[in-house]
Amino acid sequence: VLPASGDLPYQLQLSLGSRDNRLSVNSNLKGLAIDLPAPFGKAAADTRDSRFSMSLQGQERRFDAAYTDLARFAYAAPADKLMQG
Repeated sequence: VLPASGDLPYQLQLSLGSRDNRLSVNSNLKGLAIDLPAPFGKAAADTRDSRFSMSLQGQERRFDAAYTDLARFAYAAPADKLMQG
């Protein structure tokens, strides 16, 4: 069970036709309550700029996520062996 409830506004961007084919999702999370200890939790009325992106081609897949300036995640793995990152 995720510690989140409410509406999740987002902007999805899909970049195709270049060397850097990528899927990106950005959100300010307004409308989504996150039930986690401080400083990670937030009320639904609060905003926290967040983003997720992933590469869509090449021999390696790259994933990147950020939750305001509180947390950041980066992961890279071979495209055919995602668990070996």
